[in-house]
Amino acid sequence: MAETLEALNVVAQDPLDVMKLLMHEAMEAGDREEAFKIAKELGEYKAPKKTRVETVNTEKTSADLSVEELEELAQLKKDLGGQ
Repeated sequence: MAETLEALNVVAQDPLDVMKLLMHEAMEAGDREEAFKIAKELGEYKAPKKTRVETVNTEKTSADLSVEELEELAQLKKDLGGQ
């Protein structure tokens, strides 16, 4: 325990350093399950899972829009410098 605290003070700059140190200690102690558990958590920090974004495109013609929607689009076009 004292060795761990000393190593943390010398090496650890952030939580990832702490996790790496603990993983190495677990491996040195022969605790493969704990080392694997920490390695798995480290992997999440190094390469976080990407979230999937679903995009839905809907095409509408002017005939599909209400008068209010058409007026809003006309105002947007005018505000953006369109004719």
